[in-house]
Amino acid sequence: KARIQSVDERLRTVFVGGADNARLAELGVGKMTEKVSLLDLWRRPDVTESQISQLAELDPKADRDGLEQAFLSARYETYIRREESQVEASRRADHVTIPADLDYDSLKAMASEAREKLSRLRPATLGQAARTPGVTPADVSALRLYLFQREKQR
Repeated sequence: KARIQSVDERLRTVFVGGADNARLAELGVGKMTEKVSLLDLWRRPDVTESQISQLAELDPKADRDGLEQAFLSARYETYIRREESQVEASRRADHVTIPADLDYDSLKAMASEAREKLSRLRPATLGQAARTPGVTPADVSALRLYLFQREKQR
């Protein structure tokens, strides 16, 4: 675990840029115009583990697990952050209450299918409405906007 953390730290703190173009060219890596960490460089589809190992001065055998973990982190970090953001948004939506007497038919910005289902089910929170089959993200956004404007008027 310590070795993996060490490799990850090295890849995050070692930077390459235009001044390194000669060395990068020797390794078959394209020219750089700005400085980036080795981890960011590795996100490029044309950069290999071998090239990163050499740039970071790592032992490909001894640091194999660390490189594998760093690779997964580099490639999927954006997707993981997006998923975490969506989970947090869902968590916040579970705290936005919907008035029990809301007239969904008056929300013309929502699809008729969504208005019908929500009128029948009467969800208590925006999160429950979002998890209702047939209710699209656009419908939830329209409902959220309506609730926000209604609260603002009060």
